[in-house]
Amino acid sequence: MKEKDREKFVELMYMLARGYRKEMDKETIALYWTMLKDMDIKTISERVYYHLKNEKFFPAICEIRIDPKPQKYISLEEKYGD
Repeated sequence: MKEKDREKFVELMYMLARGYRKEMDKETIALYWTMLKDMDIKTISERVYYHLKNEKFFPAICEIRIDPKPQKYISLEEKYGD
């Protein structure tokens, strides 16, 4: 993320807080910003929306970092043929 993304990021954090009925403070926002700033805001936004729709509890930082979409597993036969 870039500094210009900070406002959108803060909005996402408050949206998460409302969605999970959790208090949000500046220290938590700063921690999440520091740990996620190497990611782009579009990816973070997609993962926040996914988490709100599909998970019961407020996400840990690692839950935002990890792609929630299942990977397609390819069998050995598909990969290497007969």
